[in-house]
Amino acid sequence: FPVTIRGAEGGGGGGGAGGYRTGTLAGLSLGPYTVTVGPGGNGATGASNGVSGNDSIFNPLGVEGTSKITATGGGGGGAGTTNGNSGGSGGGSKNGVAGSGNTPPFTPSQGNPGSIGGNAEGGGGGGAGGAGGDNNNDGLGGAGGIGIQAPSVFVNGATSTFGTPGPAGGFYFAGGGGGAGNTAPGPGGYGGGGNGEFNPGSIVATSAVTNTGGGGGGGGAQPGGNGAPGIVMIAYSFS
Repeated sequence: FPVTIRGAEGGGGGGGAGGYRTGTLAGLSLGPYTVTVGPGGNGATGASNGVSGNDSIFNPLGVEGTSKITATGGGGGGAGTTNGNSGGSGGGSKNGVAGSGNTPPFTPSQGNPGSIGGNAEGGGGGGAGGAGGDNNNDGLGGAGGIGIQAPSVFVNGATSTFGTPGPAGGFYFAGGGGGAGNTAPGPGGYGGGGNGEFNPGSIVATSAVTNTGGGGGGGGAQPGGNGAPGIVMIAYSFS
């Protein structure tokens, strides 16, 4: 089942999306089982980094990969010369080092790195399907990395409204947050990522779409957007 955890908050660079994990856990006995989804948080202000997300876990007392699946919180975006945080996907930065994705490492990868912007913009946060964008110090905020479209096995009448639209239709999750820009804000990645701020605060950063695990948009003069709580989806057969 896919597990996307809450994204990180923006802070100049866009927040990284929460990790996206899938897996098949065979041989589980009848539950109940505990499912933990990290809550969303508040965006950063001024020179502060965005706050990284919290892990989401299916069956916290189980064995990872056998009876337990963990998706790591996204990395907070870096402000000024500070580095973006690493996480499920990494946070972007302005003039620091972008955060790494897939931290800690899982196979297949749960996410991607953020990107570095420049003096006039923040880099985009990484998404589950791609790295954050870098606009090479041209004042355009870096785009958030694209998320991932969840498998069709989870789509039915009750769940079809979850996620956001993307290039191949709907049901996208875990998009990175866009970076702040002096010329134009960076757009959030498909999968719920928030848009960055248009400095000096005439257009504020937006929060990620709830229950997508997307990263918040990067802020500057105004607070960055909040990261989104994620979602845990479980498909099972019965007779």
